[in-house]
Amino acid sequence: MQPPLQTDKVGYMERYDGVIDFVLDKVINDVRLYTHIPEDENLPASINQTIVMLASNLINSFGLINDDEANADDEVKEISEGDTRVVYSDRASRLQMALSTSSISGDFRGILNSVRRLPE
Repeated sequence: MQPPLQTDKVGYMERYDGVIDFVLDKVINDVRLYTHIPEDENLPASINQTIVMLASNLINSFGLINDDEANADDEVKEISEGDTRVVYSDRASRLQMALSTSSISGDFRGILNSVRRLPE
């Protein structure tokens, strides 16, 4: 099934909302695991911007929100010519790669360390 194109505004917005929900859930879960702040506690407001930046990085790193041109090439897996190689992956593969990695990079660990706790 091809992802909806932007010309289908309702389908595109549903997919967009689904990706945003997925990314925020993943980032918040990663932050909770890293900082050892349990789910029954609110995360400190001081890291809200960090969470947004982590979510943005995750979206950009894996191309989770694409425009019509990027979606048109989803089925191309590999093109090789001489020393040049182009590989595209489909949306499901990008979501799997995003799930298997931590959204927290070294740049943000310092900020999160300010609210990090010792594991209980």
